[in-house]
Amino acid sequence: MKIRESGMPEDVAYWESLFAPVQFLRTMGFDVGLESVADLGCGYGTFTLPLARCAHGHVYAIDLEPGMIEIVQKRAAQQRITNIITLQRDLLLDGCGLADESVDGVLLAHLLHSEPRDNIRLLQEAQRILRVGGRVAVIHWRRDVPTPRGPTLGFRPTPEQCSDWCIQAGFSKDSQEQYALGSYHWGIVMRK
Repeated sequence: MKIRESGMPEDVAYWESLFAPVQFLRTMGFDVGLESVADLGCGYGTFTLPLARCAHGHVYAIDLEPGMIEIVQKRAAQQRITNIITLQRDLLLDGCGLADESVDGVLLAHLLHSEPRDNIRLLQEAQRILRVGGRVAVIHWRRDVPTPRGPTLGFRPTPEQCSDWCIQAGFSKDSQEQYALGSYHWGIVMRK
């Protein structure tokens, strides 16, 4: 099976200099009150590690690339974080491997830039594993300004597109919260 490449840069420090993960999570309300969280497409663990510091239960770091999983495991061990469970999965082909209604929050950072049907499938998987009342958070690159990384502007979704995909995936249309995140990002949060 051919595994799709994520296009992650090789320099972790450079990648993480483009975000303020703790601030992003705080702004979107993902820094308190969550028992367990799934970080779909976790990459280097940029958001996984801060999530693990504030979640009361497990944080599931899920990525299709084995190298990303190894990096998250090493970083968690170095920082003595013990509540991260890593899973190497192809989300589109196999799902995330978690049980129905097993987490309070799902994070999708820089993940929704495929075909709309694939983005909806990813959000349906998030909706499936969320408990009733749980929240999904989507973080993505802005498409109205040049940014130092990210897919080409035409492939980047708008918050409105992501909101529509979330609704199609079963999230409550009246629950959307939209955020400006730093100079290069936006975020939305919706509830199951």
